[in-house]
Amino acid sequence: MGFWSGEKLLQRCQAGQVIQPFNEKAIVCAAYELTLGEYAFTTADDKDRAISVKPGETPGLRKLEQNGMFTIRPGQFAYLLTEEVVIVPDDAIGFISVKAGRKLDGLINVSGFHVDPGWSSRLVFGVFNAGPQELAFQRGERLFLLFLADLDPPEGGWPAVRDTRYVYQAKGKYDTLTSQMVQKMLGPVPSLYRVDKATKDLEQRIATLGSRSILATGTASLALLISLAMLSRVLGILPSAANVQHTVSGLFGNPPASPPPPADTSTPPPAPATAPSPPPAPAVQSARPSEGTTSGKPDNHKAGR
Repeated sequence: MGFWSGEKLLQRCQAGQVIQPFNEKAIVCAAYELTLGEYAFTTADDKDRAISVKPGETPGLRKLEQNGMFTIRPGQFAYLLTEEVVIVPDDAIGFISVKAGRKLDGLINVSGFHVDPGWSSRLVFGVFNAGPQELAFQRGERLFLLFLADLDPPEGGWPAVRDTRYVYQAKGKYDTLTSQMVQKMLGPVPSLYRVDKATKDLEQRIATLGSRSILATGTASLALLISLAMLSRVLGILPSAANVQHTVSGLFGNPPASPPPPADTSTPPPAPATAPSPPPAPAVQSARPSEGTTSGKPDNHKAGR
C-alpha cells in the first residue's frame, strides 16, 4: 500500500474520480483540503434552548449562507458537513484529519479517521472544542485534509466484480445532516468545561449570598445598637462615644487595634480612720518643798520671829 502523491491526486481529480467540485489549488503536498459546507450542528445547552426560534427549527442546527459564520463554544460537540463530495475508488482508502491550525485551537476530530473504499458522498466530521475559547468558522473555510492510499490487490489481481463485503455500497448518504444524527446530540453534553463553569457559578452565588448575609447582619446589629442607644438615653444611661465607635467598627470588619478602656466613674474609697492619739501625760510637780516649809508644814520658828 502506498499513499498517493500530489501529482497522482491531481491526475485522478482532473478525471473526475475523487473530488466534486474540484479545485486544483486545494491540493497541498499529498493532501486535498476540504472545505466547510452548507450545514452544521452544535450541541445546545439550556440557555440556547431558551432563545426563541422559528417554529419547527432545531436548536443548534444551522444552514449557512455563502460565507456564513457560526461558533462552537468550549465543551460543545458539533457535526460539520463538507462542501465537496468525496469519491473513493474501490481499490483505495482515504484518511481524514482536521488541519493543524484548528487542532492547536483545541478542535478535536472524534468521528473517525478513514473513508471506506467505494465511498461516494459528502463527509460528516464530528468535532469537539476542547480549548478554552469559543471558535468561529465560516462556510468555504479550508478545514479538513483528505489523504488517499492504494490497497494491495489479492493474488491474481482484482476480480472483475468486487465482493460487496469489501466495498461500501451506500451512495449519497450524507448530502445533508440526518435527523438520526441530530437526535442523538440534542441534549447537553457533559464536559469538564461545563462542570468547571457550573462550579464557578455556584461559588459566585455563594459569595453573593454570603455578602448579603453579612450586610443584613451588620444592618440588623446597627439597628439594634441604635435602639439600645435610644433606650439608654431615655433611661439616662448613655454609653460613651468611644464605645459606640468601637462597636460600629467591629460590625463592618474594621475594629481598632484594641477596645478603649471603660471610663472609671466610681468614687475612691475613704482613707482608713487613724487611731486617736493618747491624752497628754499630767505635769509632774517638783518634789522640792517650798521655802519656809518642811514636809509641807510652816516653819514656826521663822514665823515667831
